[in-house]
Amino acid sequence: MIETICIISDSNLVRAYLEGSLAEAACTISSLEDASRFETEDPGPGEIVVWEVSCARRCGAVLDRLKSRGVALDKVILLLRGETLAVELHRFVRDIGAILGPDTPVEVLKQVLHPVQAGACVLPRRLLGEILPAHPAVAAFPETVQHLTNQERVILQRLSVGNCNKTIASELNITDGTVRVHVRSILRKLGVRNRTEAALYAGQFGSVA
Repeated sequence: MIETICIISDSNLVRAYLEGSLAEAACTISSLEDASRFETEDPGPGEIVVWEVSCARRCGAVLDRLKSRGVALDKVILLLRGETLAVELHRFVRDIGAILGPDTPVEVLKQVLHPVQAGACVLPRRLLGEILPAHPAVAAFPETVQHLTNQERVILQRLSVGNCNKTIASELNITDGTVRVHVRSILRKLGVRNRTEAALYAGQFGSVA
């Protein structure tokens, strides 16, 4: 179970709905009308932030301030009120835990919590079409997937849907250490810096397995 979930939304109805829906997923649920708390207080260890974003500019400013203080954003889930907000927030795809569209079912949100807690990045394919054109580092990736081994392609496909190393190892019946070796090789061959960019690569070029 997750230690703490902090819900941020300027809508009383959304906060109440998410509090009730996520109550069984965490030991503690808190909610905020806005992100002003993070002006002076960083997200705590073991805390996942679910932020229902209505204003990309405001959200981006807060995330920039957190980054400037060295705060990791990998436990922040952005629940967008509109899909076009993804373009305005594209610069955070390397840092954020998940970006979800406005019609994401609450059951899907629940399923995303534990992968994010484990360090995975979750980006629905539908939003990739909005994000990729605005993300030159991803759009410029060379088509080098053919240089991956079969096992590396399978692992890359699993990275693209947000699976963490432990889950991949269990599904493929290999050790966590072997997965880490493959992931490092994938990053090197694709010329990307991290798992998020590798996942975006897979999303851009479609099925790689």
